[in-house]
Amino acid sequence: VSYFVSYYDFYRPESYKVVGDVFLDKVSQVNEDIDRLRHQATRALLERKDALVVGSVSCIYGLGMPSTYINMAFDIARHDHFPEKKPLAYRL
Repeated sequence: VSYFVSYYDFYRPESYKVVGDVFLDKVSQVNEDIDRLRHQATRALLERKDALVVGSVSCIYGLGMPSTYINMAFDIARHDHFPEKKPLAYRL
């Protein structure tokens, strides 16, 4: 069972106040722990036949194409070596 809900601890969409002619920018704060759970849920859907995901429609809507997610992934095995000029984060 995986958990896929909004990863925002705080979210205020952009808005316009007619009184005072004021435009307010979007303000948000992402919860990194929930973001990891979202990636775990996506991975489970792509790799397992017995995946069950608890989520909200608004979050799943913005997930994107599964092929994009799959193309960003790669396997790492024990004793694999990576050139120092091309660190792991660069490959992502």
